[in-house]
Amino acid sequence: MPKAKMTGFTKFLLLMIIVGPLAFFGASYYRGEDGFGAIKSLFNKSENTSSEKVDEEKPKVAKSNGDDLLLESKIKRYEDELIQKNKLIDSLYLENTRISNEYKLKIKELEQSKVQLEKVKSVLNK
Repeated sequence: MPKAKMTGFTKFLLLMIIVGPLAFFGASYYRGEDGFGAIKSLFNKSENTSSEKVDEEKPKVAKSNGDDLLLESKIKRYEDELIQKNKLIDSLYLENTRISNEYKLKIKELEQSKVQLEKVKSVLNK
């Protein structure tokens, strides 16, 4: 009995059937999402839309004192980062202003030098 040959397109299609879902799950894991949950929501879209809306409307409450401490430490860290970044922004703004003023002075000096050069040229051409 002759052996059935597999075409290049069939090999590609089988490869994509395996690689495609793996790439999707890998990308969703990298983004911190639930890949299986995304697939389930696609197939059960009509059943879960009402329950998902109810879940989204309920505010999430910290469950323990440890969570409060963790959140407070994160808030403190973010506030410190914000203060540091605001200081950096202020220093960069001052540096930008200083460089801008220096640039304007150099432009004025250049214009004065051009005027002097024209005067020297006119004297030499006489």
